[in-house]
Amino acid sequence: MAERPGVFIEKGPQNFEIIQRNCDGHADIALSGKWIGTADTNDAAVYVRLLMEDSGQEVISYTKCEMSGSEWSVLLQNIPAGGLYKIETGLQLNGNPRLDWNLAGEMRHFIGIGDVYVIAGQSNSAGYGKGIAEDAPELGVHALKYDGCWTVASHPLGDCTNAVHHASLEDSNHGNSPYIRFAKILSNQLHIPIGLVPAALGGSPLSSWNLEEDGYLYRNMQEITANLLNGYKGVLWYQGCGDTDFQETAESYGERFQKMVDRWRSDCQKPELIFLTCQLNRYRAGADRESNRRWGMVREAQRQAARNISNCFVVPTVDIPMSDAIHNSAAGNIMLGERLAWLALSEVYHAVPPFTAASLRKAYKKGCDSIGLEFDGLCGMLDGFTDDMKKLDIVISDENGTNGIKGCYFGINDIFIQLERELVGRCVITCGSGKDIERIIPIDCGTFMPILCFFEVEVEE
Repeated sequence: MAERPGVFIEKGPQNFEIIQRNCDGHADIALSGKWIGTADTNDAAVYVRLLMEDSGQEVISYTKCEMSGSEWSVLLQNIPAGGLYKIETGLQLNGNPRLDWNLAGEMRHFIGIGDVYVIAGQSNSAGYGKGIAEDAPELGVHALKYDGCWTVASHPLGDCTNAVHHASLEDSNHGNSPYIRFAKILSNQLHIPIGLVPAALGGSPLSSWNLEEDGYLYRNMQEITANLLNGYKGVLWYQGCGDTDFQETAESYGERFQKMVDRWRSDCQKPELIFLTCQLNRYRAGADRESNRRWGMVREAQRQAARNISNCFVVPTVDIPMSDAIHNSAAGNIMLGERLAWLALSEVYHAVPPFTAASLRKAYKKGCDSIGLEFDGLCGMLDGFTDDMKKLDIVISDENGTNGIKGCYFGINDIFIQLERELVGRCVITCGSGKDIERIIPIDCGTFMPILCFFEVEVEE
């Protein structure tokens, strides 16, 4: 069967694709393809224009394309962030002056210029949330699914239907992800489309994302993102429990995470690539002293990464509702997505008042039997939400072992702890080190998030 006359797009954006804007808030779109004339064609020219999808208003008027035989190409430049847009092609025959009556060509629909985020890490990043939580699809929040096609983002993001990237496939269907809610809040607040690119895999250790070790999921992510037209804004990272099984991987987590970030930024040629991360959540199984220590080590490494790596940010998760022993529930993922969104709006986009996670800045001895804790990143006052300070998940140890808490007093950005006995020698303090945190973590009353857990921070003289 002969092909119909008209214009055909062979290279260019897909329907529903979100294209990363540049630092000036614009993007270029390159298009190319072939054209087929009619039997009486003596002269032909391909024209392309860009329209608003919802109204049909022209954004870029009819633009004549470069022609080479039966092939054509064009670069649409300085398209403003926003949309959604549609691309219209047409074939002008024999000098017809009415370009709106060109011979019809192919179109592309629901294209946005905005910010794109890659989803990486383990199962809570892939989205295992079970239960009912309303999180409807929304035009302007789109995802590059595992079949290689862009579409309106919906749960589960890790849909295996017609998958072409098998490295990220799970043994069972996913559930709810935190990142659609994250993207919807960003889109609504910033008035730009947001694109999501899933690449996470349940159970994956950091080594599978670090090219100095195994790195196979990192290479898979590179394949998934290879055809993005202008790269991506940042990485949504939630991972860590896969590195708590062994002392060596827990102790080295911070160093290896830094190397992964450095390599990722180098490879995509974005030295300030954004990393929005989550501190390790709870695990309601198999807790013992040594495994608790390893979970504490990884949480501390994640806290320090946000303090020491530029454009790396973290939110707490230890209070998030769960649907099994280790996975956040659907409702919990809605909470987490909102936390990440407001953190990004505050720290990445500077579009809202400060919204950050409170983090211990310094622990110091106030006297022979008392300790002071100073925090930064607070948006309100600290509160323990209890009159029984022994319910706080805070442990102080010195050369004589664990030192009990006699009293605890909360200031605006500090905590003063009265101990049951005098301190002896080197002293460290921990908050929220266990796999399964059952006692109370202090709360920032500005965000109503718990403070970031910390592990064996040395108490200064």
